[in-house]
Parts: sequence; structure tokens; C-alpha cells
Amino acid sequence: MNINKSKDHLLLLHLSDIHFHEPYCLDKDSDTDHPVRVALLNDIEELVKGLGNVDAILISGDIAQKGHTDEYKTAKAWLADVAEKVGCPESRTFPVPGNHDVSRAVAKLRSVEGIRSTITKKIPGPERDTELQKALREDETREVLMKPMEEYNLFAAAFGCDLSRFNPFWKHELSFASGWKLMMHGLTTTLFSGEEDKERDNLYIGALQSSFSQEKGIIRLAMLHHPPEWLKDCDKVSDSLNNGCQLHLIGHRHQQRYLGTADFVRLAAGAVNPARSSAESWEPGYNLIKLQVIEEAGGVFLKVDSYQRNWQGSPDQFIARLTKDKKDVFTDRIRLYNLPSTSTISSAKSLSAAPPSAPSEPVITPEGLMDELSYRELVTKFWKLSTSNRWKITFGLELLTIEDGTVPEVKRYRQAFEKARQTGKMEELRIKIEELLDK
Repeated sequence: MNINKSKDHLLLLHLSDIHFHEPYCLDKDSDTDHPVRVALLNDIEELVKGLGNVDAILISGDIAQKGHTDEYKTAKAWLADVAEKVGCPESRTFPVPGNHDVSRAVAKLRSVEGIRSTITKKIPGPERDTELQKALREDETREVLMKPMEEYNLFAAAFGCDLSRFNPFWKHELSFASGWKLMMHGLTTTLFSGEEDKERDNLYIGALQSSFSQEKGIIRLAMLHHPPEWLKDCDKVSDSLNNGCQLHLIGHRHQQRYLGTADFVRLAAGAVNPARSSAESWEPGYNLIKLQVIEEAGGVFLKVDSYQRNWQGSPDQFIARLTKDKKDVFTDRIRLYNLPSTSTISSAKSLSAAPPSAPSEPVITPEGLMDELSYRELVTKFWKLSTSNRWKITFGLELLTIEDGTVPEVKRYRQAFEKARQTGKMEELRIKIEELLDK
């Protein structure tokens, strides 16, 4: 899904491990992490004054603490504030699940454990990959396998990043420079997560999620919660990431880390709200990443500027993590070989294309189809409606039937949107959604 107009660079905000914790997060006066999140918002707001608006907000897992509905409700409200501060459409928020986004009580159910054990008893590699794909392709087993992430899926559906499909991952594009696209891969490392990741040796993503082709004009970003070394198929995953993706965004360990190589850059965001178990380990952090395609020394390169921000106490504030030579930005150049066939290398240092002015209204084709940016924004608006209003609109437009009321909610409304596309009712759907939101 291509969701961005062409521009000369991309600015990405990387957050991780926010851990909204119910009941504390429901009242800012009783939430000891609230002041940190306010400081983070203020820090980002100052940074973007010099760097420009953020194009996408990426979250590498653990949005919640225990997968509670109210934790995700609070997260949505805060992320809307983040989007506003950085000048990024709320719909361009891209999460992946972390182990705290898994309901541990549901993961313990015999039905879930039974399907998981059927998969994990297979030898890692082709045998386990086949068993996993079989489970994902059968409606009944897929629903059970995904059930521990049901509340997360409801949260992620508003951003088009839910996992209730054949593939337990998402892909989205951002266009920039002349003929270049950033393909973002949201990987799921939590299909086998349970209580405190005690089954660490069973964490597995398989070939289905770790296959990256080399296509002309495509730069790849992979985001996953667990570091590759936590996975049973760590060697395979690491090789695939290192060979196929120029940018890796990681979470989980609550430690801000940076690794720059000639082929890729790997960033761990730290944690927005790490556990306060010890003074030494408590260090909130986040990353701001600027990507630019440049011509230099007879070649074409992806220039990656990484601004790592971490917490300083007394005075309490976010400050820059410095390079060895005391600079506040880590800069890398990754050579690009898969040049787009439509790109003409010029003498200009930055390969860019002038962005067209953004339309004030969604672009609707004669066939009734909506452009992808407008479509994504409409999905985000739809999930702001109440449960009753979501049903009222889709049922009233004959996108759902009474029988669809028994279908899981995320799957139900994904089908409704697809039917709206197929029947040319996207504009009617948009009008109904905006009418209710304006009330």
C-alpha cells in the first residue's frame, strides 16, 4: 500500500515499549510515567522545528503492559497527541506487537497451547514453516493462534496494521526521491509469546516473514519487537535482515543501541516507559531517523541520519546521545545497487522530486475507488466511532449482513471496507463516517 506523496527525504519517529499500564495510565495524577511522556512530546516538538514534519510514526511493540482494552484506549489518545506535535497524519502510525501486547491468560488456554505445540514440535526450518503456514491458512486455527493478541488487533486495525489475515505481518510503502520507495515490513515475533517470554526458545517467525527480495527502486525497513537473537530461527532471520533490509528497528530490551554497517543500520529505541526496577536500567529513549537518497563518489547511497534521544535526570529532560566525536547525529551511507528503472542520476547531490500539493478532499476515481492515502485516513477515522455506529454505517450501506455479526470485529470491518471498494461505495462510506464524527 503506497501512502505517501513523493518528497526528497523521509523523517521517521521510532518509539518502543511505551507500556501503558492500567489502572495507573487512566489518571495522569497517579501515573508516574506521565511526566516522561510530556517531556518526550516537548522534546520532539523542538526537534521537528529544525528537521521538518515527521512522515511516519513507527512503534516496535509493547504498547500496553498487559493487553488491556483501556491501555490501548489511552495509547491511542497519546499517539494522537504525538502525531499532532510532529505534523504527521495520525493514520501514518505503524505498530507491531510486543510480548506485553499478548494476553498471557489467553495464551495459557489449552486450545492456544495445542495449536502452538503442534507447530513448535516440528524441527525449525521447512517443517515448522509448513506447519505454521497451514495454521495461518485455516480460518479456525488462525483465529485461535491470533486470539492472545485480540485486543492488540483492535488497536492496530485503526492503522491498517492488524494481524487477522493469512500473513501475520504488514507491508506499507512510502515514496520519496526520484523513483525510490521505502517498503516497511512490520514483523510479528509474538506468535508464541506467553508469560514473561519463558518460552524464549520457541519464539519463531519463519521464512514467511523473513524473505526480502531485491527489487528495483525499493529500500527496505524491517521492524520487529524481539531482537533476532531471541528467536529460535535467529541465524536465518539475521541473515535475511542483514542481506535484504537497509534499516532494522528493534524493541524489547529497553536499551538504546546503534549499529551502523556498510549494508544496514540497526537501531534499538530503548523504551518510552521502561520498568523502574533499578536506577541504572531506567533510561527512557526514542529515535528520530532521516532518510535521503544521494549521489556521491560515483554511486547512489541511502544516507541515514539517526538522532538518538535519551533521558537525563536532574534536570529531567531528553538529551542527544552523542557519537565518539561528540556529534548529536549518527550518519551512515549505504550503497544502493537496485536503482529504479525510472530514475535518471543527475549531478544533484540529493535525488528529489518536487512534492505535489496535497488535495483537500480524498481523490475518488470514476470507478469509486479511493487513493491509498485517503483510504488509510478513512480507516483511522472509522475506528474512532463507537461500536454501535461502526455497525450502523456498514450495515446501512449493505456492506454487512446480520450473519456478519458473529464474525470477529477486525475481520468483519476489513471485509466491509473491501466490499465498499468493490461496489464503489467508498465515497458514501466516507460521508457517513465524517457525519458521525462531526456530531
